[in-house]
Amino acid sequence: MAKKEDIMHSVLIVSSSEKFDSVARRSLQGFMSVDSRKTAVSARRSILERYYDLVVINAPLQDESGEQ
Repeated sequence: MAKKEDIMHSVLIVSSSEKFDSVARRSLQGFMSVDSRKTAVSARRSILERYYDLVVINAPLQDESGEQ
């Protein structure tokens, strides 16, 4: 059985705010991988390329409201 610390997690932060991005990154330091995107288009592309355990959206975004 895998130990808790051996399990790799990944997080995608979608936000057009640098301040929110910085705070969220510090809060999620325990995760193995934290990626960030500024627009909904780039976030969707990332989700198609890779699996994320958690997606955090700080709406509204630069290119849409972030509801979809």
